[in-house]
Amino acid sequence: MSDSRKTKIGYEGMRGGTEPPASLPPGFEPSAEAGEGSHAGKKDGHDPDLLGGCYQLLRPLGAGGMSEVYLARHERIGKQVAIKVLADKHRGKAVLVERFLLEARATAQVDHPNVIDISDFGETPQGAPYFVMEYLEGESLGETLRREGPLPWPRVAHFLLQIAEGLAAAHDLGVVHRDLKPDNCIRVSAEGDPDFIKIIDFGVAKLLGEQATESGRLTKTGIVVGTPEYVAPEQAQGQEVDHRVDIYALGVLMTELLTGKLPFTGESYVEVLMAQSYDPAPRFAELAPSVEVPDGVEAIARKALQKQPDHRFESMAAFAEAIVGLGVGRRLRTMDDDAAGRPEVVSPMRFADQAAKKAARWRWIGPLLAGVGLLALGASLTLVWRAGDEPKADQAQASPPREEAAATELGSVAASPQLGPVSVIIETNVEAEIIDPETGASLGWTNAPEGFELARGKQPIPLRLVAEGYADYDFQLVPSGDRRFRHELERVDDEASKRQRKPRIKEHEQLKNPFGAGRP
Repeated sequence: MSDSRKTKIGYEGMRGGTEPPASLPPGFEPSAEAGEGSHAGKKDGHDPDLLGGCYQLLRPLGAGGMSEVYLARHERIGKQVAIKVLADKHRGKAVLVERFLLEARATAQVDHPNVIDISDFGETPQGAPYFVMEYLEGESLGETLRREGPLPWPRVAHFLLQIAEGLAAAHDLGVVHRDLKPDNCIRVSAEGDPDFIKIIDFGVAKLLGEQATESGRLTKTGIVVGTPEYVAPEQAQGQEVDHRVDIYALGVLMTELLTGKLPFTGESYVEVLMAQSYDPAPRFAELAPSVEVPDGVEAIARKALQKQPDHRFESMAAFAEAIVGLGVGRRLRTMDDDAAGRPEVVSPMRFADQAAKKAARWRWIGPLLAGVGLLALGASLTLVWRAGDEPKADQAQASPPREEAAATELGSVAASPQLGPVSVIIETNVEAEIIDPETGASLGWTNAPEGFELARGKQPIPLRLVAEGYADYDFQLVPSGDRRFRHELERVDDEASKRQRKPRIKEHEQLKNPFGAGRP
């Protein structure tokens, strides 16, 4: 890679943007003593100090919805590192604090050259947790693919073997990544190899076995975790998962690297998840007619992409063995795709009178919608059928009453039998506060992995999304089941329309050290 194309990467899980934060964490200010382009810690206006007693913060690297990342230098050994800090606005959110610490612990457990290394943990002077990881200079496989297009098999095989080895080490320790994709595989120059892979972002990792209790509390059954284009069918439906979801994701990644195309796409979030659940994987020739791969390569991808976990490779080691076997003439038998296809729906479709008829006609999509937790609202998705009619083009933008009707009906289909509160996850293009417009109370923030909770019920609840510099968005939600949807907020230039965000909730009282009592 030429220097102009290199991206310095020392961060994980920077979803929602990678623009560097405007400044250093609270309690730290630039210091001229740190030299040009760098900063030293400075607390309460006193002399410069070091984070954790040994790390001098140099400059911001990137920021996402949950955290900020800074380049730092260990003053005692002179080594550059990247430090990931939970964003100050999230310090009082217990679930996000626990998720952040879980990421640190999950990643730190995996000691493998192809997995980013985490070496330390601590708290800022204000009590925000941080962890220290190796500073990588390179680019993601996503960036490589976008620049170079479909890649040749020998190079892809080299990438796949490294990823499989790194994840095999994680699986051996009961750590499932759950968000494997090209952007989370960083290509660096190391050990004389310009295509050395480092796996990053264990932010939504799942811990299995004896460790499962903590991660289980943070991820509820029925909530979809991961990136839609790479999630396995059982993941798309919010079911219990194991290491085989990573095998499926590696099959998607393999297909994308070789053809330049994703095997499963859709016009909306729910369409992608439906494709993952029901549609057979397309042949390489359908995705990229001009791409040629050696015999036996496509059979490996298709086995990894089987809908039923038991039909995939049983382990990352088996996946790797199949790749290595091609070099000595061993080829897998091409498997028939086990996708059942999307069940036919009785026509005409009607949200109608009898609960039994409604359940029968929606039996194929009910489990998926319940897993997805998607509410059809506004620009996100409007799903309205009339008895015996096909949707008309001019009905694409439904009026507010129709939005409420669609939301109410979908809410009843997606309702969970559980009687506890429902979980709502709202994704937006910019972080926004979720407000009760009647009381002005703050309910939470968009883009939070665990969302926020509402009391279960069948009556629409008014909500409002507020973000400084963006137009408020008012809508209604029926909290009859877990929900997940996305909305694009519109930017406005009128300064008078910008709102001051409400104060954050109180700080989390105590932070746990993810490395155990023996670590500082």
